[in-house]
Amino acid sequence: MLALLGVRVAELQSERGRAIPKIECTNAIEALACWLAYRDSHWVSDARLRGRNKFPRNFDGDDGPLYARFRARGFYVTQPMRMASGSAMVPLGLATSSNRRFNTLQTTAEGRAFLDAALDGFRPSNRSMVEHLSQWVGGEKVSVTTGSVSRGLSPCLPLPKIALEHLHCRILAGGVDESANAKARRRSALAWVDRLRTKPPGAPLSWLERPPEVQDDRHWEDLEAGARLLLARDVALQLLDSLEARISHAPAERMTIADAVPGVREEIELLREAADAFLSMRHEDAEANEFCRACASADPATVLRNLCQRDGRVVALVGNLLQPGGPAFRRGMVSNAERESNSVDEPSDTAGAVSVQGADDIEWPKGLSFRLQNLYMLNLELHERLHVRPTTQEGST
Repeated sequence: MLALLGVRVAELQSERGRAIPKIECTNAIEALACWLAYRDSHWVSDARLRGRNKFPRNFDGDDGPLYARFRARGFYVTQPMRMASGSAMVPLGLATSSNRRFNTLQTTAEGRAFLDAALDGFRPSNRSMVEHLSQWVGGEKVSVTTGSVSRGLSPCLPLPKIALEHLHCRILAGGVDESANAKARRRSALAWVDRLRTKPPGAPLSWLERPPEVQDDRHWEDLEAGARLLLARDVALQLLDSLEARISHAPAERMTIADAVPGVREEIELLREAADAFLSMRHEDAEANEFCRACASADPATVLRNLCQRDGRVVALVGNLLQPGGPAFRRGMVSNAERESNSVDEPSDTAGAVSVQGADDIEWPKGLSFRLQNLYMLNLELHERLHVRPTTQEGST
């Protein structure tokens, strides 16, 4: 909802003659939503929020949180929730885009109707949330710290039932430009995770047992191929981690490929096995096949050469020498997995975190895309099982 809201607020500003980048506007609104939710929870960590270790605890002066501060580079995390949720808006028919870039998104009538349903009960200063935030983005002096703004934007509170019904319809119907096959696959996946919601499995799920809801064999094969590709990618990142650590302790931070191979031979073999597992499926994805063939070479030195030529960000290959690839090289102090975590929030944010339970309780087929697990969580939300709905409603001022 926040990503769509950011696009709509930027549109309103544009209609009034002030062009605001939609990415900038959306990131600022998402940051405001998280900051308010943290403030209201006395800064308790929560898996549904980001930015806890970056945000100031309060603001000096009478102006409160200003858009200019929330939009500033470095104020919020480098991988906001917008990056994931924004990609779903066009397929669901909530927005259109000429090229799928976030700044080119335009809300549809269905998208605006969803926002109305989600935010109708929240009218700060007797204005719609879109209008109120538009004034905030425009630099006008409006309060964005009230209970109405905080509750309306909070990622930790449930959407109104009418908004959930609207979203459910969009998931089933999809966008006007989406293929019939894509719509059918999403409906099948939703039916599968809904059965898992009502009848939790008593044993680990396996690729050997296609769920009855997924009737298309090709759909199931694509899911498994994607899982095997992600597993190969993860092993490749682990190999780069090991290389990075060894290079950081090498003289002048340089190593030949021949010198590097003995120290990472085990990781190379694991990568070869993971790549072979994908290739054995004979999937038609050209880019995935190219990557896995490069990682499945029988010659360990060739595997290292291929991988570092593709990377260049953490470890670079210059001639026959492996060396730091650039700013991403952290001299063995931070793994690629931790790098990903740090771009979202710092590891200490998980201390004492409020856990969002559900998908983690199921033993999914090995390597299954996180998108299916997210769909499971979204389905819990659609059935009002993800949040505890407040028993009383405070005033909306």
